[in-house]
Amino acid sequence: MFNKLNIRPILIKYIEIPVAKCMHKCGLKPNHITGLSLLLCILSGYLVISQHLVAAGLIFFLGSCLDLFDGTLSRLTSSSTEFGALLDSLGDRIGESVLLSAIIMLAVINSQQITFALTNYNAVDMLTDQTNAYLIPIGLIALVSSQLVSYVRARGESLGASMESGLMTRAERVILVSLGLVTGYIFLAILLMAVFSSFTLFQRIYIISTNTQTVVNSESK
Repeated sequence: MFNKLNIRPILIKYIEIPVAKCMHKCGLKPNHITGLSLLLCILSGYLVISQHLVAAGLIFFLGSCLDLFDGTLSRLTSSSTEFGALLDSLGDRIGESVLLSAIIMLAVINSQQITFALTNYNAVDMLTDQTNAYLIPIGLIALVSSQLVSYVRARGESLGASMESGLMTRAERVILVSLGLVTGYIFLAILLMAVFSSFTLFQRIYIISTNTQTVVNSESK
């Protein structure tokens, strides 16, 4: 069965480390990468409001991919700090929140055409006032649940639970919303994000509940 965790060592060896070495030769520091990643994600939010959706999707994907390299660069240069890790995590949350908030705002103030689809062939239609109304609460669910997924992971790891698993982690969210913007399948992308982020949230809560109960039971013996 496919396991996305198996891809991580390949990415580190053939992409993250070589690119991080090039960044180091260019004089870039980990916090520079974190800041640039955040700026690109904020720019993508502005582009959504400006209704340049393809550019927004591409820039958000690029900015999110840059997030791979700040941690790798800090390890290569032995410059990892707790504050740097905080900035990295905070940048992720802000960048994702800005983009989703921009999509929700666009649904509110929309005055031009945005396409959405429910299938790949004959369900493409214009985003009407009715679907704008649907996109607003669905977008809010996606925003809140995605942030809680990240929070629950951090909280679970602090309690000693293994939180690597999850159906809709940050990587999947980035790919999904980027594809939605580039292809015009915005409504479908945000709907899937809301559903599967909510599922992942409860999945991780269950994992934490199981692990912490196991620890309590073992300590009581």
